[in-house]
Amino acid sequence: MNRRTLSFITTASLCLAMPAAAVTTTWNTDTVGDYDDGANWDNWIPTSTDEAIISSGQATRSGNLERAADTTVNGTGTLIVNGRLLNSRPNGDTTFTVADTGTLEVNGDYFIVQQTENFTSVFNQTGGTMTANINRGFYTSDGGNSSGSGTYNANGGVVNINMLSTSTTDNLHHVQIGRASDDAFNINGADVNFSSPNDNTRNVYLTRNSVLDMNSGSFDVDDFQFFIIGYGTNVGDGGQVVNGNAVASFDGGASFIDANLVMGDGQDGTLNITGGTLEIEGLMSTGGDVTPSNGSGVSTIDHSAGDFILSESVYLQDDSGGSTVWNMTGGNLTILGGGGISLGNSGSDLNVDFNFSGGVITLAGDQTGLLSESWFNAASGTFADYDSLNDLTTIAIPEPASLALLALGGLLAIRRHRA
Repeated sequence: MNRRTLSFITTASLCLAMPAAAVTTTWNTDTVGDYDDGANWDNWIPTSTDEAIISSGQATRSGNLERAADTTVNGTGTLIVNGRLLNSRPNGDTTFTVADTGTLEVNGDYFIVQQTENFTSVFNQTGGTMTANINRGFYTSDGGNSSGSGTYNANGGVVNINMLSTSTTDNLHHVQIGRASDDAFNINGADVNFSSPNDNTRNVYLTRNSVLDMNSGSFDVDDFQFFIIGYGTNVGDGGQVVNGNAVASFDGGASFIDANLVMGDGQDGTLNITGGTLEIEGLMSTGGDVTPSNGSGVSTIDHSAGDFILSESVYLQDDSGGSTVWNMTGGNLTILGGGGISLGNSGSDLNVDFNFSGGVITLAGDQTGLLSESWFNAASGTFADYDSLNDLTTIAIPEPASLALLALGGLLAIRRHRA
């Protein structure tokens, strides 16, 4: 064999060994069939690094689906994954798009927006329906301490995240926003639904510097045990305590959370309410120390507009560590639980400040004594009025015209005031 022939064979062998260059491969129009059948794609079955587009028909994947390239389900297309959806795996920044009347359905143990450390993945949904029927966990990120991130933009359509199994043998089996990186879940016009089979088994965790931002549309959390803003321990990642300030912002739309709201459970947590309606079917605890025992972080609530409604009582700084600051400058706060607002079991007035300078607070029962609490800092002119007929207390700062009318009626004499 001469040198020229050897050179040819070596070059040909190298070409055969090299993977095909990444391409865009499109599902055949109106085909209903197996995702792993090459006849159903215009080029070939997409590898994890090939861009995949499904604009019509239905593709079904039996087994886990790994994506490290862009994926689009739009038009009238449908993608069904009977396994785990692992986005950005093995290694790649990805954008997964659901648009028009497209449908994505995932039936498996996990749905992970960003699965590989140090990569960035985004789910953009502008229409259609995404349904995740999950046995274990729904994460926006996974894979350890990551410099990447996972983001879900719910800008239209319907998002259904259904936690099916009651198996919660470890801390992996929950909804986690920010499990391994600083993530975001943004709701701008979509109808987003989280459901759980039993409110004693599943939680929603917001941790690290992650953000849940509700702007418009609807957000429904049904039958969970805890909704935690500022959760500080990821047991599945070796039990490390992570630092940061998890933020939940409710700027508009309608939000209903059927769970106990906990803040500052081992990590700082912030709740912003600037519009819309946020209703909690459960109690609220700041400086929480729930499951597992994490200690307490800093809890901050800023309420400037919108309606905040709780069916049960509010306990401030339920753990002796950390601190709680609640700033109310506007909007309506309604607490239907008979305990109203009070310090938690380990709470201290030294680490709690409720600063009231606007809006209206409505409490069940006679709660006029709230104005005398050392940690309740009310602006001058604030009054508390107890309506015995309806068994409700109203705390507010009246407008000058309203104040004059109250004085004419002789009502001020029976109300408790903060000078």
